[in-house]
Amino acid sequence: MKKWLLLILFILFGCSHYYVGRMECRHEAVVSALIAQEKYPVRIAFGTVIGDESGVVWHAQAQAFVDGEWRWLHLRGDYVVIADKDKGWREENFWSVKDFCKLFSIIY
Repeated sequence: MKKWLLLILFILFGCSHYYVGRMECRHEAVVSALIAQEKYPVRIAFGTVIGDESGVVWHAQAQAFVDGEWRWLHLRGDYVVIADKDKGWREENFWSVKDFCKLFSIIY
C-alpha cells in the first residue's frame, strides 16, 4: 500500500517544476544509471525536496561507485558525467535501477 501511495504521489507531484529545462528527474536518473552501469556499480538516490512542507515533492538522481566513492551523475547531451548533487533536496533511500523502475513502473 505504501509503495502505491508513493508511486501515485511521485507521478502527480514529481520534481520537474524545480528543474526546468531538464527531463523528469526519475527518467534522467534511470538513463544515467543504465549508461554508467556498463562500467561501474550504480544506484538511484531518492528523497524529498527541502522546503516542501507537504512532504510530497520528491527528487531522484543516479550515482556511480567510482574510485572508491559514490559520485553523482548527470546527463550532458548524449553523455553521462560525474557532477555535483542537485541542490535543494535530501536523499533518503537508495535503490538499484531495477527496483527503482519496478517501484515507479518505468519500462526501458
